[in-house]
Amino acid sequence: MQTPQIKYCAFYPSFYELTQNFTINDRDAFHNAIFRYAFFGEEPDFLDAQKHLNLYFIVVKPNIESSRTSSINGKKGGLTNEKSDLTPLGRGVGSKKEKEKEIEKEKEKEIEKEIERIYSEDFLRFWKMYPRQQNKEEAFDAWEQMRPNLMNCLDSIHKTKQTGVWDDVKFVPFPAKWLREKKWTDNL
Repeated sequence: MQTPQIKYCAFYPSFYELTQNFTINDRDAFHNAIFRYAFFGEEPDFLDAQKHLNLYFIVVKPNIESSRTSSINGKKGGLTNEKSDLTPLGRGVGSKKEKEKEIEKEKEKEIEKEIERIYSEDFLRFWKMYPRQQNKEEAFDAWEQMRPNLMNCLDSIHKTKQTGVWDDVKFVPFPAKWLREKKWTDNL
C-alpha cells in the first residue's frame, strides 16, 4: 500500500451533496477518486461507463488542490517555498498571498480549458478566425442558435478582412451580433 503524501484533507459537505443522486458504484468511484487525488496526487481514471464523473471531478478539483496545498505547506511550517521572504519576526512579506493568487490564476486557467471543451469544434475555429474576440459565451449561444455553415463564415471573414473595413477593430461587430444578423451571407 502506498504511503500518503499528506495526513488529512477536507471533504466538504458540497462533495457529499453532489453525489447524493449518483448510483452507489458511481458515488464510491467518485469518493475514491477524491481521496486518491488528495492523498496520493493521482488523477482519476474512471471506467468507460463512469467517464461522466470527470466533469464532476473538474468542479471539486480546485478545492481538493487547495486542501492538499494547505496540508503540504503545514508540513513546511506554513511556508510556501524555501525562498520565502522573511521579516526579522519570521513572518512572510506577502509571499503567501502572492502564491495564493498564483494558484487561483492556475485554477482559473484550468477551468477555462475545461469550458473550452464544451464549445463545438466548428465554433472554436470560427472564434479563432474572427478578429474581435469579445463575449465568447454570447457568441457561442448565437452560434448554436443560428447554426451557420463554418466554411461560409470563414470565407466571409477572410473576404471582409481583405477589404480593409475591419482594419480598425472598432468597426468589427461583436461576434454574436455578426452571427445573429447572418453577416456571413453578405459576401457569398
